[in-house]
Amino acid sequence: MDLPFADLSAVDGFAVRNVDVVVGARVRLRLIGQASSGHPFLGTIGRGQAIRILTGAIVPESADRVIMQELCTADGEALTFLGAAGKTHCRRRGEDVRRGTHVWRQGIVCCRRTLRSSAQSAAAR
Repeated sequence: MDLPFADLSAVDGFAVRNVDVVVGARVRLRLIGQASSGHPFLGTIGRGQAIRILTGAIVPESADRVIMQELCTADGEALTFLGAAGKTHCRRRGEDVRRGTHVWRQGIVCCRRTLRSSAQSAAAR
């Protein structure tokens, strides 16, 4: 199985589409929903729209990046930020472990790190 099992937000912020981010320009988008860990946004983010997203939440397929909340102003219905190029603030599906990859080998010593890896693998099943 892939770890992470889906594209996940690495920060608290707002999931947006790249087509709506104009580098160097003030961007204003309509907030249409939210996502948190265990409670994904089930809709589609359209042009000119965004959702509030918390760390660990699944990034909707219609979003390309997460803008950190510290860089934004939100008034409940709208989001404003200065468009910039840079990080997507997403942990991409399989970036830690790809499906079919062996994570244990014969003779490995069990420690906190290997136990945590095993627990993450089991929890994602």
